[in-house]
Amino acid sequence: MNSLKIDQSSVKRSHLVREIVETVILTVVMFFIINQAVQNYDVEGPSMEPGLHTQERIMVDKVSYRFHNPNRGDVIVFTAPPHPTMNYVKRIIAVPGDT
Repeated sequence: MNSLKIDQSSVKRSHLVREIVETVILTVVMFFIINQAVQNYDVEGPSMEPGLHTQERIMVDKVSYRFHNPNRGDVIVFTAPPHPTMNYVKRIIAVPGDT
């Protein structure tokens, strides 16, 4: 009878350890996927008003433009050569082929 209780206790402990390991692995994988797919940016300056205001935070999809080109009206984040460490948040007003 005593050995049965010990076996059940070790089985429960084994299941608990497995659940913890699975949770940690899932958390790390989800963090990696989210980190690669989206990113937060701060809007600086009034150029995007009234749609976006200074100091607002936006979440940017980093994956979709790998599959299609940006369209007119899309809000994008980019860096410009004069300030390569600064991110610009702007709306696309023209695409190639517009005159």
